[in-house]
Amino acid sequence: MMRCVAMRPTFMHTGQLGTLAAVVTFFNQGGDPGGRYPGTSELTPLGLSALDESDLVAFMQALTGPGAPVALQSSPK
Repeated sequence: MMRCVAMRPTFMHTGQLGTLAAVVTFFNQGGDPGGRYPGTSELTPLGLSALDESDLVAFMQALTGPGAPVALQSSPK
């Protein structure tokens, strides 16, 4: 679920990243190549430019808003 993702206080399953920019950078570099987190990583570097990264963060920040009206939040009967 991406709506209002920029309003989260932390990111990732353990809350180790504090900003959307940090999340995008994390995935762009292919996870944690230094091995700070145990386990096998299946991530590979994305190859995004600095502009691509900032555009992606701006897009996710643009998803902040009130959401759909309550009447539209369930399937039609």
